Order: sequence, then structure tokens, then C-alpha cells
Amino acid sequence: MFISKHKETDRTASWINSLVGNSVPTIAMAKSCGWSIIDLANWSVEQYCAKGYHDVWISKHGKANANVYADFFVQSRRHVSEHDSIVRRSNTQITIISTPLYLRNPPEALFFFEVDLEELCAYFATLAVRHAELLGVRVHILYNKNNEVATIAPSSE
Repeated sequence: MFISKHKETDRTASWINSLVGNSVPTIAMAKSCGWSIIDLANWSVEQYCAKGYHDVWISKHGKANANVYADFFVQSRRHVSEHDSIVRRSNTQITIISTPLYLRNPPEALFFFEVDLEELCAYFATLAVRHAELLGVRVHILYNKNNEVATIAPSSE
């Protein structure tokens, strides 16, 4: 089946708007209840923990498997990014540079729900960091201009 580039772009934009559009009201609701971005991310991760997500992941891939986590990170970001660059600085440290579309074209939901782009980025970054910690992986995420830069390594614990 042939899908035009335009329809593929529309589908991607629709998916991004759905993901970000659902995250923005969730952040706004948490803020109105007095929760911080960290509180909300911790609550989200706790829901995964309660269902055994991290235990299953570790049984499949092993604890502190930064390489598999980096692949997972790239796959999850592909839904919201134009491209990814992976730089392996050593056998134990991986840097991923991605260009999230919501940084270049912030969704209007941010305006309507009075959520800052920085809060949205902090929520996504905190989720990634918290999940990684429970898998024995260390993740550090920075934003510069239109890029998200993630450094991933096995936890030293």
C-alpha cells in the first residue's frame, strides 16, 4: 500500500499531538492538585512498578544493561523526533542526540492548559530518568535549542 509523504507526516503529527496533548492536561491537573513534575513522574513510574514492568524488563535484559536501554530510548523517541544520532563514547557510555518535534513546534495545548514547554520537557526527562534508575541505568538529559541530549550508562551502584 502506498502512503504519500504528506499523509505519513500528518499521521506523525497526529500521534505527537495525541501523546503530548494527553501529557499536557495530565501535567496541568497535577499542578492544580499541588503536585510537582517530579511527583507526577514518580506516580506514573509507580504504576509501572505495581504491575511488575521493571521486574519483567530486568528478567529479559538484565540489570544495568545500558545498551538495551539506549536502544529502547531511541525507539521511544522515534515517535516524537525527526532524527536521532547515537554516539558511543566508550563501551559503557552512550550519548543520544534527538530533535523532538515538540521543541520546534510547541503544541497549542501548552497555552490552553498553562503548561510551559520546560515543564513538558522536565516531565518526559524525569520519566526516562526514573525508569532507568529502576533498571540499573543512569540517564542524564539536557535540552539545548532544538535538541534533547541524553547520556546513558550503567549505574555505578
